[in-house]
Amino acid sequence: RNAPRRLAERLTRDASAAIARIATSTIYGQDGGFVVVVSGVRPDGSPSSWSDFEVGLDAVVARFNPGAQQGAPPQLPGFWVHYVDGGLTLLDAGSRAVGLEPRRVGTQAAIVTTPSWIAPERDDIFELSPAVAAHLPGWQVAAGDDIQAERLNRRLDALATSQPHQALAVATEKRRLGAWHSRALKTYSGSVGKKLGDEFRKTVDEVEELSRRLEALLAETELPDEIAERQSRLARRLKLFAGGNVLVLVALGALVGFNVIAWLVGAIAALVSTLVWFFGSVVTYMKGQRWLYQFLHRLETAETKLATLQRHRAEAVEDLRRLGRAYRQFLDWTRALGAFVHSPLGSQPQSHPGELLVGQGLPRGIRVGHAVVDKDAIDQVCALWRPSLFLSGWLSDCWTEFLADVPDSLGDLKYDVQRDRGILLKDPNHGSGPVLSLWSAAAAQQASHRAPSPTFLARVSDQTGLDIEAKERLLATVEVRDPATGKAEVVGRGAFLSGLDKTYEGFDMVFLDGIFSQRSPNPDLRKIRQTFLNTEYRGMTQATVLLQFGGPAAIDQFSGALYDGDDDPGQDEERNRSVFL
Repeated sequence: RNAPRRLAERLTRDASAAIARIATSTIYGQDGGFVVVVSGVRPDGSPSSWSDFEVGLDAVVARFNPGAQQGAPPQLPGFWVHYVDGGLTLLDAGSRAVGLEPRRVGTQAAIVTTPSWIAPERDDIFELSPAVAAHLPGWQVAAGDDIQAERLNRRLDALATSQPHQALAVATEKRRLGAWHSRALKTYSGSVGKKLGDEFRKTVDEVEELSRRLEALLAETELPDEIAERQSRLARRLKLFAGGNVLVLVALGALVGFNVIAWLVGAIAALVSTLVWFFGSVVTYMKGQRWLYQFLHRLETAETKLATLQRHRAEAVEDLRRLGRAYRQFLDWTRALGAFVHSPLGSQPQSHPGELLVGQGLPRGIRVGHAVVDKDAIDQVCALWRPSLFLSGWLSDCWTEFLADVPDSLGDLKYDVQRDRGILLKDPNHGSGPVLSLWSAAAAQQASHRAPSPTFLARVSDQTGLDIEAKERLLATVEVRDPATGKAEVVGRGAFLSGLDKTYEGFDMVFLDGIFSQRSPNPDLRKIRQTFLNTEYRGMTQATVLLQFGGPAAIDQFSGALYDGDDDPGQDEERNRSVFL
């Protein structure tokens, strides 16, 4: 007698069970990692790292496909090579790849002259003021990190709502964050990060929208109260029809039994009553079940939609996983690129000319001088040499050396990177984190104090050997120490080389001013028979040697205790000769 309702409940239950198996595995369960990723905040209020993000998404994808082997997200080695090449091309106008040709102004290749417009410096990080940081601990945003900047902006809005007394301080931080982030977005790396961030947010919105649609479809699987009431009314009507037919049959039986009507008439009347009851019940049942069949059709449609939405959401989460990994790699490459472009040539150890002690106690025929740094002269030479040193694509060799100079702080990982620099593009997990992240942090740390570029130094050395005029300008002033007292004095290079680079009345000049002895007269130039002057350069070091051959010179012209007439001349002559020998 309750067949209509039991049938409706059974059909509904079977359809709902099929949908629930899909919906439950899609919507419910322990998706804590995924929730953390979407909100970008850990339970303690601090921002989640991109490593947390990747781990959380891996867990979600694994739960969507239980038992299936989960592969690594697709790698993008070519993209990162082009990303770095694009930044270098903007700085040196080099031609590195098709589609990344340098911009031109007329016929001239154009460059960006400020590295800060390409990538931020390593320490360009936004930090909250102490008053606000007390409520939002651990928040830091690297320049170009568009996603983290947006997350922090939302957290500041939430803080202003929950802590009204901090509204003024929060507003100040929001303005400061907006100005800082706006400047970062105008750079080359910032524009790339903005595109990746937009794709990431779009995919997150897609996942959330699919989740809402799945929840809405799941709600449709519940039996509506209206259908349940209709089934109850239908059951009551069918009961009334059946009861009425039974009463009619009983009445007809009584009339036939009491010979009120003939049995044939009673039989015909009973048949008619039964047919009326049967067809009336069928028509009533079909009309009443129309709503149920429509509901069941919606359930079947919902099951198909749920399966489709499940597949689409799994694909969207996989896209989110791929974008999350790409964004983390973007931050790693940006950190390394920024450290490089702000110090592409490494650092040259500072010399300290004041500590030069060479010169005191040497023979009078030897002098050692140290060129004095003249900033104006250096600026002039740099202006002259810049077109020859900074040719198109000059950063390529420096970047290659930057990659080859693996930091010691990586430990054993250093040798893996040295053996195969392609490991940075493959970016495997080293146990303590992604290889690219570990290398990027270490490389950025040592970028400003790494050794100078050997290739560039060799280029400078070659230029030095070719440009004698520039060399003369750089070595115009010399610091030299007095041979006897050791006192330093600054003299012109001409005075320092006096007698070695000129002639006087046809005679090659020699060291004057008592070169052999402080009190002896100058040697007779006419006795000089042969002179050999040799000057060689190695880089900025000049060595000048003068060899002169001539006739005999008196013993008193050489350094030593001179004969002054007070002692035995023979003893003085012997002592002087011994000193000379």
